[in-house]
Amino acid sequence: MLAEDNLTNQKVAQLQINKLGYALHTVANGQEALKAMAGENGPLYAAILMDCQMPIMDGFEATAAIRATEQAGAGIRIPIIAMTANAMQGDRERCITAGMDDYVSKPIAPDQLSKVLAQWAGTPVHTAAPTLAPTLAPTLASTPEAPAVVPDLLVIDFARLEDYFGDDPELIASLLELFQTTTVVLLEKLQLAIEQQDVNAVMALSHEAKGSSGNLGIERMAHIAALLEDSATNADWVQAKALCVDLHAAFDMLVSVLGEARAA
Repeated sequence: MLAEDNLTNQKVAQLQINKLGYALHTVANGQEALKAMAGENGPLYAAILMDCQMPIMDGFEATAAIRATEQAGAGIRIPIIAMTANAMQGDRERCITAGMDDYVSKPIAPDQLSKVLAQWAGTPVHTAAPTLAPTLAPTLASTPEAPAVVPDLLVIDFARLEDYFGDDPELIASLLELFQTTTVVLLEKLQLAIEQQDVNAVMALSHEAKGSSGNLGIERMAHIAALLEDSATNADWVQAKALCVDLHAAFDMLVSVLGEARAA
């Protein structure tokens, strides 16, 4: 089971996990994960990939509730693997202390995912379908019009996308289209949260932007979102507003690059 609220991250994880040969049930938050565990299919789950930051109920709360149920004798211990866009020292320890069994940071590389699932979920039920070997694709370096905060990062790394998903232009295009659609809404919410100086909302939204961008090799946006998350943590609203402008500019640049790629 995958507990993840961002639609782009859900799709990326589903493709990677299915490619490895595992079946997957996806829920959008910790509360839905608890309901799924309490349902008739609960005993059939081999492991849970648990995003740490989700609305309604986050991964830490959900894990605590699952472990409490298990300790009460209502089920065997299920492996819970934390997923987070944070890569800070101490994150793994926090996850283990919360009752999780392992930890992977986003963006999750296919070989990393394969290793952790093999360890905790066992051999997949289905054999993964063969995939085409990835071909070399051009990457897009920074341009003079890029936001000054990250002049050396790629707008998007097409080579990473092919490495993750194979030489499948239609699949990659569908993922990027989903990202564009959901990110428009996310950026609107983020700008409003900054105007209202809502620390928790800005942290959550910038964290979500960092994870979804990183999963698709959209490096510039991922980096700016990480800086924005730090600014919210420090309640530095002057910097947060500037970074929000940079993030919008990086997104506009991405949309332009993707438009040119489609027209080519």
